[in-house]
Amino acid sequence: MEVSAIKLPHLKAGFDLLSVLDAHITHIAEGTVIAIASKIISISESRIVSRKKTSKIDLIKQEAESVLTEPQNSLFPETMLTIKHGLVVPCAGIDESNCADDSYVLYPVDPMGSAETIWRHLRQQHKVKACGVLITDSTVVPLRRGVIGVGLAWCGFAAIHDYRGQQDCFGRELRMTAINNVDALATAATLVMGEGAESTPVAILQDILRLEFRSTPPTFEELELFKIPTGEDLYGPLLVEHNK
Repeated sequence: MEVSAIKLPHLKAGFDLLSVLDAHITHIAEGTVIAIASKIISISESRIVSRKKTSKIDLIKQEAESVLTEPQNSLFPETMLTIKHGLVVPCAGIDESNCADDSYVLYPVDPMGSAETIWRHLRQQHKVKACGVLITDSTVVPLRRGVIGVGLAWCGFAAIHDYRGQQDCFGRELRMTAINNVDALATAATLVMGEGAESTPVAILQDILRLEFRSTPPTFEELELFKIPTGEDLYGPLLVEHNK
């Protein structure tokens, strides 16, 4: 797989996202996924809140679908583990980095809708059939330092590569194994886009093995299949315990 990042200028709230993408993405080949950091979509939607208008804690509780933990100690005085858009993320995705000193940037209103809009536009603009769009963010995983990429939304490709029913290299039937394409690609994109002052919030991913491209947006059934109920989740007991 090849991943390359695209540098963008500093963008102001309410900018025309599709026009900016058209100006900086000159060619999309068949079999390409375009990864876009959720923050620039949020900025295009003016999802920006002044710090003077609210406290971060109140804003987190307002934005989160569920709050899993309250602030724990002086090291993380305004950090809460939450669920937002079906993801376990810190602070409901509210971000303070790479934005004005007096502002918070929130998640996009409808990430899946944004992904579909961008996907339809790029397919038409570049006359391609097999292409995908991936909206990314970064998150943390337990017992590891540093962030990794996570997929907030996608369109144009299968979210899961399912190995169930196939055989492993010893001929045993695989009963549970499936690759999470969305988060795997998001992590690769985030590694190249960076998290600092790189100003490269768009990445082009090509030559992706085993990725099945789709000519239609994800169906309701596909969206539901990608989710895992708490009762079937390996981390489910922890989530339920902390959400009481």
